Amino acid sequence: MTLLMTLLMTLLMTLLMILLTILLMTIYRLANDLANDLANDLANDLANDLANDLANDLANDLANDLANDLVNDHLSTCNRLTIDAPINS
Repeated sequence: MTLLMTLLMTLLMTLLMILLTILLMTIYRLANDLANDLANDLANDLANDLANDLANDLANDLANDLANDLVNDHLSTCNRLTIDAPINS
C-alpha cells in the first residue's frame, strides 16, 4: 500500500509539474507577444510622428520661401516701375 501511495504521489507531482510548466510557457508567450506589440506600436507611432513633423516642416519652409519670393518679386517690380517712371516737373 505504501508503494502504491508513493507511486500515486509521484504521478501527481509529475502532472503538477507538467501543468505548471505549460502555464509558465503560456504566460511567457503572452508576455512576449504583448512586448512585441507594444514595441511595434511605439515604433510605428514614432515613425508617423517624425514623418508628419518632417512633412509639416517642409510644407512650412516651402510656403515661407514662396511667400518671400513673391514679396521680393513684387517689391523689385515696384522699384523698377518707380525708377523707370518719368519725373513730372
